[in-house]
Order: sequence, then structure tokens, then C-alpha cells
Amino acid sequence: MEPKYIAVSRMCFAAAFNPLKPAASSGAALLATSRLRRDAMTNHYQQQQQGPSHRGFASMDPDKQRDIAAQGGRAAHQSGNAHEFSSEEARQAGQKGGQEAHARGTAHEFDSRQAREAGRKGGQEAHARGAAHEFTSEEARQAGSKNHQNRQ
Repeated sequence: MEPKYIAVSRMCFAAAFNPLKPAASSGAALLATSRLRRDAMTNHYQQQQQGPSHRGFASMDPDKQRDIAAQGGRAAHQSGNAHEFSSEEARQAGQKGGQEAHARGTAHEFDSRQAREAGRKGGQEAHARGAAHEFTSEEARQAGSKNHQNRQ
């Protein structure tokens, strides 16, 4: 026959790993089991409250995250696995993002001066890259006509 303290500790251990099935019905074993469960729960909560984990991508500083993400992007492009957005896909993605931002109330609302300035900068950049749309005289006339109608 094993000593009483070994039997109690074995019952406590069994109860801790199977909380649905009580290990024993004696008062000492139940008291020891409840203390073991309480201590295990306290230890669990203390570990969770010790602050942020120092493991994983999310715990890294933003510059290191950016460097790792950039390496992944370069590798994806080199291996041919990166998604290249067409101008239509990019337009749709931007539109969807704008709609979501407006729905959340976080979108930037441009006044007419800011919108004019943003359009001017975009046009200058497009011309510098050689990607600007060159209007024919007919297209320019129609655009001017529409603009004139909007101002009335």
C-alpha cells in the first residue's frame, strides 16, 4: 500500500488533467484538487498578464517588420509569385478602400483647393514618368465643355 501523500498527489494530478471526472471523493483529496486547480488558473492568468510576448513577427519593431516584408516582396517578384495589379484592379481596390474609409468615417475629405493641388501634383508626376494621358484637341474641348457646364 502506498503512502497517503502519494495517493493524494496522484489524485490531484489526475483531477487537474481531467476536470470533468473527480479523482476521489475524500475531503483531503478534493481540497488538494481544488487548490491545485486554483493555483494552475492563477499561474495561467499571471503568465498572460506579464506583458507582450517577445516572440513572433508582431512583437518586432516596425522597421524590422518592414525590412522582412520588403525581403518577402522582392523574393515573390523574383520567383514570379507576386501579384501585379492592372490599372483597373488598382482603381477598383482604391475605390473599395475609399468606400470603406467613408463608411467608417476615417476618409480624408478634400476641399476644392486640396483636390486641385492633388490633381496637379499627380499630373506632373505622370508627365515626368511619361505616363500622362495626352489629350487630343477634341478631348480637351469636350473636357472644357463639361467643366464649364459644371460651374454654371
